[in-house]
Amino acid sequence: MAKSSSTPGSASVVNSTYTPLGVGGVFLGEYEDLLDYSLVTLTAFSDKDSIVDGLEFQWSGDGVNTDQTERSRLVANVGRAFALTPRGRYFRVKFTNNSVAETVLRITTSYRTGGTGIISRPLDFAMSEENFAHTIRAVMASKQLDGTFVNAGVAAPFPCLDSGSGKTLKSAAFNLAATGTVVAAVAGKRIKVYSAKLVTRNNDLDANFRSGAATALEGPQFFLKGGGYVETVNPPAFLFATTAGERLDLVLSGDGASGRVSYWDDDAT
Repeated sequence: MAKSSSTPGSASVVNSTYTPLGVGGVFLGEYEDLLDYSLVTLTAFSDKDSIVDGLEFQWSGDGVNTDQTERSRLVANVGRAFALTPRGRYFRVKFTNNSVAETVLRITTSYRTGGTGIISRPLDFAMSEENFAHTIRAVMASKQLDGTFVNAGVAAPFPCLDSGSGKTLKSAAFNLAATGTVVAAVAGKRIKVYSAKLVTRNNDLDANFRSGAATALEGPQFFLKGGGYVETVNPPAFLFATTAGERLDLVLSGDGASGRVSYWDDDAT
């Protein structure tokens, strides 16, 4: 049965303990009504480790059933302090000892009518994943060509917007000793290059980009040893593009070139 705790700024008796536990021992408090309180403060110390996640903060809507549990742990001889914003009307604490009997255990709980739950730390404080923290989650979204918005994420790369045209922009570096592939073919899609950088290596040579095995995308360009170029336009404009489903090659007449192309492969036409 839940206990009522109606005195502003009160200390909890049933959710505090100073009695050490034996091997695997458990302290289980009683549900108390927090309707008149905005903050739970709790300090805990043990001279022995708890089990993993052995310190539990349990919340209930009816004072009988546990609806939400938050977990942490105690490390031997390292005190912990918590300031918790209520997650439910009723609260209790549970602590489970590990495989060595304690000689010291202190759990002290009190309820406050004011406070934010924000804890100040020194700038050199070493945090761990056991520290409770306020969580802020930010979501980045981009507007698509069809007017909808898509959240950026691992499964859906963030589309780079330029001049109002959303494209998933990519880049590929190359270092070729002879004619070879710069970007692999994408089934049913054109590789549209909006930026290209090329530098020759040991000899004068001719170079040009090609779609697949046969279609030149530009005429051969002559470069002196160590020469090169950089060319860029803003998407959705592009310098050249492969036929849909074909790879992007660099054709070389001499010994080697390196560089980078920036492109997108979203379009079939």
